[in-house]
Amino acid sequence: MDEQGEIDRQTYAELLNEATRLAGGLQALGMRPGDKAIIATRQNRETITLLWACFLA
Repeated sequence: MDEQGEIDRQTYAELLNEATRLAGGLQALGMRPGDKAIIATRQNRETITLLWACFLA
């Protein structure tokens, strides 16, 4: 659910696509395997996507 109480759905394919896009951005900013990152977000969907982006970067 999002902050307004609405159900927010995302397929695994959508998650992978968004996380891969964000991982590319993290790599472009200089993130490399073994680097540490802080994820500061209140929304569960964003947290999961950013977590996977870090895994993929």
